[in-house]
Amino acid sequence: MHKDFAKIFNTKVFGQILVVKLIDDEHPQIRFYYSRPDGEQQSFCLVSQNTEAGHKMANNLFENINEAMAMLFVRNYLCIPPEELLQ
Repeated sequence: MHKDFAKIFNTKVFGQILVVKLIDDEHPQIRFYYSRPDGEQQSFCLVSQNTEAGHKMANNLFENINEAMAMLFVRNYLCIPPEELLQ
């Protein structure tokens, strides 16, 4: 059985947020794709160490991420204060 490697969330604030688990030869990664208000698509990546603990951390994050967490990661990456999201 194949395990999911991507999750997509449709948010009111950021539109679609795509979260992808990537495992390469060097590091486990969780990559976030989102659209800026001007429509430009961007991404950023969280990279773990290539250790058993690093792989476990990336897997746990991916398995447990939900829409609220994905929005929090994007908001923090963009340095948007919470009060600005309510406008």
